[in-house]
Formats: sequence, C-alpha cells, structure tokens
Amino acid sequence: SMNFKLKLFTAIIVGFLCSANANALPITAGARIGTNMETPKGYVFQFGAFGDYEIFSCLKAGIQLNGSTNGGQTMTFDPAVYAKWEFPLNLFGLFSPYAKGFIGLSSITYDGINAVAANYGAEGGVTFRLNKFFFEPNITFGYPFAWGLGINAGCTFGKK
Repeated sequence: SMNFKLKLFTAIIVGFLCSANANALPITAGARIGTNMETPKGYVFQFGAFGDYEIFSCLKAGIQLNGSTNGGQTMTFDPAVYAKWEFPLNLFGLFSPYAKGFIGLSSITYDGINAVAANYGAEGGVTFRLNKFFFEPNITFGYPFAWGLGINAGCTFGKK
C-alpha cells in the first residue's frame, strides 16, 4: 500500500542519513523565519525549510519550501529551486557573504481568492558558522512579494 511505501522510503532515508555514509554527502538542511511584503495591505510572517547539495566548493543547488501568513486573510505556499553562490571570503574569521537566486510557483490565498503566480527573486546575506551549524541573516527581493527580511539556520553535513 502507499502508506507502507512511504514508511519504507522514510526508514531508508533516515537510516542512510544516520549512517557513516552521510558524512560523505555535501548537503545542507535548515529552516527559515522572517517577514515579507506579500500583500499591498501589509507584512506577513514567513516560515520555511530548505535543503541543498554542494556542486562545487562555492556553488550549491537546492529546494526551498516557504510559506507565509498574516494569521487571517493571507496565506501562501512558495516552493522553489535555487542556486546559491557562497563567496570564497571569510571576513574577520566570523562570516562570509552569499547570493542566491530562486524560481518557482506561489499558491496564494488573499481575501478569499485563490491564485497561482510565478515566484522568483534574489536573496543576499551573510553566513555565520559554528562547526557544522550556521545561521544567515538576509534580505530578499522578488515576486510576488516586494521584499523580505529573514534568518536561515541549519546544519551542513559532509565536507564542512
């Protein structure tokens, strides 16, 4: 059945990530919180999750699953794919800048109206690392939101 297949797939993924082989994977996983200007009427709270794969030492490709709400009239779901360039700088031994471009679709509910729109933009920020853990304050510009501020936090597996 579908439920059994889902449980089996989940068990395989969890087992692999908990094995010694996971240390060889150059992957990152994390979460996001922030705010953005999703509607003309005001700001919304944003939340999400992301994961990426290191293609080259400074270039990652990934998937982000963001959502936003103002607790009432506005809700969005914004899945997207992205490319992230981590500049090969370590400023003051504390942080390094990055730039990310993304493209996807947004499912928007606003004042009871449902719509689908393109979701694209650019994000820039700095990465603070503590061993395999990191956090990234950032600013985002794009569509269907005008701008956003947020913090990403997560863990890097594998090389870093």
